[in-house]
Amino acid sequence: MNKIIQIILLLILTFSQLVFSRSPCTSVMRDEDVPGTDASSPDSSSTLLALLGTSVDDGAVERYVKSLGTRLKNKELKRFPPECVYVNHKSAGLSLCYESGVLDAIHVYAARVDGFLGFKGEVPWGVTLCDDESGDKQRTTGKSIVEKLGEPSAKGNTGGFVFLQYHALGVKFDLESSDWENAEAKVRCVSLWKANAV
Repeated sequence: MNKIIQIILLLILTFSQLVFSRSPCTSVMRDEDVPGTDASSPDSSSTLLALLGTSVDDGAVERYVKSLGTRLKNKELKRFPPECVYVNHKSAGLSLCYESGVLDAIHVYAARVDGFLGFKGEVPWGVTLCDDESGDKQRTTGKSIVEKLGEPSAKGNTGGFVFLQYHALGVKFDLESSDWENAEAKVRCVSLWKANAV
């Protein structure tokens, strides 16, 4: 019986995220009344951020996915009416969300999160999602995000994990923790969308 209640609560939470988010494709919670953050400006050098807003037919996305060493035919498509399509490249740790044929959001994952392998590409603001085999680079923690970007414009708990969101930057960081007491909780997913000028 407890499993059924957990599943129902998860479905309700997922539905509320879809209803209250910027678009059905973005799984981020928006707080339009929160003023801009004191975080640094978006990392304009990021290839990922440059892809946002491109059309589904734009070759730039295909070239980027190939640059990660991923075979394009290994993608998984998920459609959500009316016009939302997720293109998941699980072997690359990458999920692309198209709304009406335009790349609306990008989600990159750490290894073993929702069936994805770890994203090894460049993430804006120097975030690392894969531990380096030499031990030189470790996955980014929530504490280091706040030290680098300042206090988030929103934070909360969704799907059993806490998150930090920077509305003015167009980014949300999901952490591997269910509470705020773990300052060393590692980033498990980064969601990116085109930030609105604030």
